[in-house]
Amino acid sequence: MRPRGFRAPGGHRSESTDAILADLGYRYDASLGDGMRPQILPSGLAQVPFRWAAVDGFHYLASDPPQPPERVRALWLEALRRTVDRGGVFVTVCHAFVTGIDEHRLAALEAVVEAAVSDEKVRVCTVGEVAELIRSQE
Repeated sequence: MRPRGFRAPGGHRSESTDAILADLGYRYDASLGDGMRPQILPSGLAQVPFRWAAVDGFHYLASDPPQPPERVRALWLEALRRTVDRGGVFVTVCHAFVTGIDEHRLAALEAVVEAAVSDEKVRVCTVGEVAELIRSQE
């Protein structure tokens, strides 16, 4: 199966990224976006952006000292609550070599996933599924 989605390393894209991805048959881009809104780009790609505060590396690698997992859990749970209250998409980006190396970091992520799954107002899905929802509403 060919890849359908793309996330630019570090979220950095060039002006020609959309056209290149569309030419290669990609369906969505999950890099940083304009205004952080899911949307259809001029190229026809669905865009499902992320926020740095929802990336594990932002807290554990880019922070000196690294944030404690309990703090990351609290921040992510608050971001999830705000998203539920006002609507929108909450995308977490977690890496095996960052979150997966520590049981406390995994527990923080698990708490956020459990909160999302247990909230009847939340639909948990992949970024690819979000992209298809955006495309279907076009």
